[in-house]
Amino acid sequence: MSITAKFKCKDYHSFDEIAPTLKTGDIFLAHGDSPISHLIEDLTWSEWSHSGMVVLASDIGLTNLPTNILLWESTRSTELPDIVTGNYKNNQKYPGGTFLVNLRDRINLDVKSNEIPIAIRHLNVNRTQGILSALKKVTDDIRNAYFPGDVEFIEDFWNGRKHNKPPKSYDHLFCSECVAYTYMKMGILSTEKVPTYYEPKSFSTENKDGLPLLQGSTLEPEICINRL
Repeated sequence: MSITAKFKCKDYHSFDEIAPTLKTGDIFLAHGDSPISHLIEDLTWSEWSHSGMVVLASDIGLTNLPTNILLWESTRSTELPDIVTGNYKNNQKYPGGTFLVNLRDRINLDVKSNEIPIAIRHLNVNRTQGILSALKKVTDDIRNAYFPGDVEFIEDFWNGRKHNKPPKSYDHLFCSECVAYTYMKMGILSTEKVPTYYEPKSFSTENKDGLPLLQGSTLEPEICINRL
């Protein structure tokens, strides 16, 4: 059985089809094929092991980039550099961290076959200048954050998920923590739960309780993407 046969999303689109519809704040979801990805999916009973957020460069004052469609994420992958700083963050002890990368390049890198699903959830919200200014500040403030090591990751996630206890510092963030932290700073996600409470599944339609979104925000169902 192919991987896609196990997924609820059966309607796949090309990146070029959905690119014109993408807006800042849209959610990016990915199913991984690495051992850690499978572990995350098994532990959370989810199809998804990674989450990120679409950012249009023009919305945060970035010009003269090769693309306007970026992905804001925290990942251990060091194969793509941050599109602004050129930093690969390939520190031997703590590889990876927060990145703004070319979304097309990310999909092209990650999707090795049609059997590796990736999806987008459109965010419906009034993207005010206040929201966009807050986003720019977030990407500037935690641009140097690294991806936590295994012990930090487990400790932060456990304390967040089970005890709603924040991490000691936000100088390191895992993927869904980065999305939640960013949404909170933008004022579109409640701060009742700490950012480390959230997992990739939280941002998918598998989360039957939904997200405590603010400012009248809603998320559309997943749109799955084929390989490029």
